[in-house]
Order: sequence, then structure tokens, then C-alpha cells
Amino acid sequence: MRVVIAGMLFCLFATLVFKAQAQVVNIESRRLQTNVLGWSGQGEFGYAYIQNQNAISNLNTRLNFIHHTAKQNWLLLADLSLIQSNKGDFENAGYQHVRYQYTLSSKLSLEAFTQLQFSKQMRLYPRWILGAGPRYTVLEKDSVQIYLGGSLFAEHEALRDPESTNSSERLNCYVSVVFHQIPNVVIDLFLMYQPRLLNPADRRLQSEIRFDFPVSKHLQCRFAATVFNDTKPPSGVPQTFSSMRSSIIYSF
Repeated sequence: MRVVIAGMLFCLFATLVFKAQAQVVNIESRRLQTNVLGWSGQGEFGYAYIQNQNAISNLNTRLNFIHHTAKQNWLLLADLSLIQSNKGDFENAGYQHVRYQYTLSSKLSLEAFTQLQFSKQMRLYPRWILGAGPRYTVLEKDSVQIYLGGSLFAEHEALRDPESTNSSERLNCYVSVVFHQIPNVVIDLFLMYQPRLLNPADRRLQSEIRFDFPVSKHLQCRFAATVFNDTKPPSGVPQTFSSMRSSIIYSF
């Protein structure tokens, strides 16, 4: 129990020392399935350039680091997305996430996490999250893995245009299903539900599907599609966002 408390305190400390400004984030898709003790990581990179009436550049960078031991895992994530044109910035978004996991059994673990996130399109500058909860392994075979998770977290967000602040508490419930039934292809289905604890009508919902194709021992190609819905977004922000992306991933 002491290590769990220590992990939660570290998450709080990490939030305070992060200087970058910090929406719903699919952490399950960012976990590295590895039994290697010590540090390992993964870098995901995507770039697109479009020239029509305007010149548009789209850069996506994602970095994952995990420190794995027999009982404890540290997961460190960084994400940055930039969309720029010759008429100015269209989207600047990103987050930094720190998660501590303590294994109680082969099926059950406890997690604590913190996150800073920013998004121009969602007017977030930034949103800060601190929470904790269990994660349960329903099924873990070579062909399919199923995970369930739940947590309670507090969030505080600063909004711009116009400026305002908001604090709330939310439940976070998710299910993740990973298929390995097609040779050399990984399919990941993810669904997350985040209602306000005292106002369930104020809720966020996200679904995502992801396909990974190996290129070599260390390289993968990834295609992912995401739909996000918020019943009560900030004023001027649409309720539903959708996105598709393709990228190259390097594992180390």
C-alpha cells in the first residue's frame, strides 16, 4: 500500500513540475505490451503537406515510455499535434500523461494518473486531471485480450475566447478489446464513458478503432479512427469531433 500512495504522490508532483500547457485521451492504445524489465519505449510520427489554395502542414508526434518491474509500472506519455497554414495556426493540441500501476494479482491492478492537456479547437489552455482507480483483465490470450477499467478523477480547466475556468469531478469507465486473430495485424477496439459524478447528463463518450501492421522488427504502420462526443462542451465548441490518422511507429 505504501508504494501505491507513493505512486499517487509522484503523479501529483509530476503535474506540478510540467511546464507545458496541457479532451478525453485513450491511454489503453498507448500501453506497451512488454514483459521486458526496465525501460522500453515507442515513438509515433506522422506528417502531411497539402498544397491547394493554401499550403497546409500537419505534424503529429507521440512518445511512449514505460518502466516495467514485477509489481510496478510507470507510463510516461507525450503527444503533440500541429496543423498550420499560410494563414496561421488551425490546431495546436497535445498532452502529457503520467500513470503509475501497481499489480495486485494476475487479473487486478490499481492505477493513479495525472495529465495536462491543451487544445486550440476545444479552447483548453490547459485542462489538468488527477485520478485513480482499478484495472481488470477479463481475458488475456494470444488471440484476444479484454480489459476493463474504472476511475474517479478531478479536473480543472482554463478556457479561452472568452476566458473562464471550470472544476468538476468525473467517473471514467472503459473497455478495451485487442484482437490478434489476423496474422501480423493487431486490431484494437476501445470505448470510454465519462459522466459527471453528480450530473450524469453531462458526459463524454469516445470510441476508437486502430489497426497496426508490422513493417520490420522495430517499425509498424498504424491507422486509427476516433469519434468523440461531449454533451456539454464549452460555448462555441461542437459536441462531436471525429478524426482519422495514419502514422509510422518505431519501438525501442
